[in-house]
This record gives sequence, structure tokens and C-alpha cells, in this order.
Amino acid sequence: MKGPTLYPEAQGLEVYNFASVQLSAETLKQLLQRLALVSNDEWVERSFVTLIWMLTTSLPNEQGSLDILNDTAAVLGDCWRKSLSTAATHASLILLWKKIGSDFSQNNLSIAEEWCRFAQHPIFQQSGLNNIAKIQRKLILCALECPNTALDRRIFSQLQPESQSTPLTTYLMYKLALKDGDLELVMHFMASRTGNTSAGCIHQAYRSIFSGLCIRSTV
Repeated sequence: MKGPTLYPEAQGLEVYNFASVQLSAETLKQLLQRLALVSNDEWVERSFVTLIWMLTTSLPNEQGSLDILNDTAAVLGDCWRKSLSTAATHASLILLWKKIGSDFSQNNLSIAEEWCRFAQHPIFQQSGLNNIAKIQRKLILCALECPNTALDRRIFSQLQPESQSTPLTTYLMYKLALKDGDLELVMHFMASRTGNTSAGCIHQAYRSIFSGLCIRSTV
């Protein structure tokens, strides 16, 4: 997937250190607020995508980058009260998805999870169902891979109805329920896969169930 080409002013810039990026980002955030107040939609979108590009390609200070982006999105929510256009949303998601993929591949799972959550911000309402489902599945994968992440039922409750019913999402949530030892959810997702559940999945689920019963009986 190619990067966004709608914003050529971002091309050719070099990022030297986070301090300079942070200063530039704070300046850009103030500019965005002024542009939003006068409803200059085109430049609000150009500036916001440039800000995302700047912070997703800077030297690592993940939480600082996320804080700036979340604060900026909140400012736009108060002043601009609009979501990005489809073109600007997709340009943003290309950058965010690249960042999420990089952190995930480097096993920075908690950071990848935070970027996934930012990508679900209401400002990206024009994401489209496929992109939303893709981000939500990556969020589930982060929870699956992270040994310290307990199953959060909100992950499933926040899924779009269309995503909840897809076989891949259902299977990932089933695996997450197994990992967390949530037997109620294991059975829920097994039931949703009725008629399409492999013997291996059934065996694994029963092993988890009986293991949980044995542990509880010894406490």
C-alpha cells in the first residue's frame, strides 16, 4: 500500500529528534485550532494529516506522540466539530496502520494497542467498515500476543455488528477468551461457530474448561 500523496508539503522533511518534532507539533496544533475556528476545512485536514505523518515517523517517544494527537483531536472536536473527509481519513489511516504494524512486529504490543485505539477516534468516522474491522482485529491480536493483557469484554462489545459476525473476528475473540480463561465467552464463541468448528478447537475448548474446573476445585 502506497503512502498518502494528497499532502506533498510533508514530503522530503527530515525528523532529527523528538524535541524538535514536539515543538513543531505544538505549533501545528495551535494552527489547527485557528483554522478550525474559521472553518478552513481543506487546511485543517492537510495540517492534521501532516501532524500524524510527523509524529508517526519521529524518533520514539510513543506516549508523547499519542498525547499530542489525542489532544489535537479533542481540540478539533470542540472547535471544528466535524470528522475528516474520506480522502483525509484514508491518508491518516495509511500512516497509522504503518505505525501499528511496525510496533506490532517489534513486539511493542501495548503501544500498538494505543495506536489502534487512536485510529478508532470519532474524527475518523469515514474509515469504512473494512478499515474499522481491520483495526479492531489488530486490537484483538495485540491482546492475544501480550502476556499481561487480560480479556477486555469491551473489545467485543465495541466491535461493529458486521465485524462481530465475521468468521475471522469470531475466531480471534474465541482464542482471546481461551487465553484469558473466560469459559463463558469460550462457549459463546463456540456456539457462534456451530457447524463450522474444527475438532481441534472443540478439544482445546474442553481442555480449557476442565483445566479451569480443576484449578477452582483446589482453591
